Amino acid sequence: MSTPDVAREELKILPFPERCIQNAVFIRSGGLVEDENASQIATDLHETLAQMNESGFATFDSQEGHDTPDTERAYVTGFVPAGIARAFIERFNCSTDFVACIHLPCDVSPSSPFTYGGGIPATRERFGGPSCTRLPFYGYTQSHYMSLKKINGIESGEDIVIIECFDPVWGRRTTGTYGLFPAVLQFLKELLPV
Repeated sequence: MSTPDVAREELKILPFPERCIQNAVFIRSGGLVEDENASQIATDLHETLAQMNESGFATFDSQEGHDTPDTERAYVTGFVPAGIARAFIERFNCSTDFVACIHLPCDVSPSSPFTYGGGIPATRERFGGPSCTRLPFYGYTQSHYMSLKKINGIESGEDIVIIECFDPVWGRRTTGTYGLFPAVLQFLKELLPV
């Protein structure tokens, strides 16, 4: 199951580029290991996750994908500058076997999302009958979007959007050299050279 990538207790509100750097510092400092509310992504993936943040993708939720005891799809969710979102999604979806989509502010209530089949299945349990945990596939109201920015320590006026990248293959773990996380990082570096 997924959990937040960065501890959310009283994050100082920062401009987007600074927030990305601070997220990377937190991840590299071992914060994901020490904080029980933060992501339990394997430590060999922490550096890739930190580099994603440094490259302009302020991650706030992720899952590495594995095949035991539940089957998971790898995914990563976060904020990117609005100016690169479309190019990122088009290039990523056309050049990899992974999927990226955008969550835009809209007039739909987050408590009653419009979805594709109830959302994107992310984890399916093998025991106790068929059951899936799903990633929501919907837009957020403007107020929910603003709340997500605040919770993630990002200034409210930043022109950023939420993107979701996921592996459509069940049980394929992302690694430090292959898989979803390295692919996301590669495309970020092409669009946002540091």
